Amino acid sequence: METWVHSSPYQPVPPGAVVGGHDCDGTPIYVGRSFHEGDNLPAKVIPSKGCAYVCWGSKEIQKTHYEVLVGQGYAWVPCYGGAVPPNAVRSGTTRNGEPLYIGRGHHANSLTVGKIHPSHGCLYIPFGGNEVRLDSYEVLIRQAADQWVPTTPYHVPPNAVVGGYDTDRAPIYVARAMHEDYKWVHSSAYAAIPPNAVIGGNDFEGDTIYVGRTFHNGDTLVAQVVPKKQIAFVSWRGEAIPKDHFEVLCGTNLIWR
Repeated sequence: METWVHSSPYQPVPPGAVVGGHDCDGTPIYVGRSFHEGDNLPAKVIPSKGCAYVCWGSKEIQKTHYEVLVGQGYAWVPCYGGAVPPNAVRSGTTRNGEPLYIGRGHHANSLTVGKIHPSHGCLYIPFGGNEVRLDSYEVLIRQAADQWVPTTPYHVPPNAVVGGYDTDRAPIYVARAMHEDYKWVHSSAYAAIPPNAVIGGNDFEGDTIYVGRTFHNGDTLVAQVVPKKQIAFVSWRGEAIPKDHFEVLCGTNLIWR
């Protein structure tokens, strides 16, 4: 079940707010929702502009009262043509009862949150005063919780996930293991940095950067994890893409050369 926190331009961004993307000037956009003309619409919340925006009736509309999505366990997956997976996150419904889902798409150097309208076969984003249609987009999903169980080569735990089959058709199971004293630890923008996290450097403001990785558009990318800013960034097609869920490299015997 999603947690939505009522907010306004006069309040700070709630702790644990879900980052949805970035504006064309690089400032973060958070996932929100707001009512307009009987529809409960996905909203892009931009604290630096002091408001949120929804799109409706071919226009971008400002909102000063809205809700912000907070929590962990979310991810973005590629979709197109109005399609959404079963675990897609809904903002609500239209006044006619049609569900609306939260999506985002690239437009004019931004990564903007908007509404996936399945019957229209697209994502609409509020941008530049208009309602912009995008046929390809990412949809926000609620991830199932992973459970990792210690085991040995001679025992397969119940409900182990089959990843494939060997040449003799023996099943291959999904697993993970440490190697040479380092490991990847799942984390988020709102969690404490894991013990023995590997420092990668510092940003132009002097804040510590840790080595991370995360998925984007089907790729596993190196990430800059900046705990002080409660965010991580990956580089993709010339843009710095914010990520609020990622893995952090941890170990005690790693050095830079």
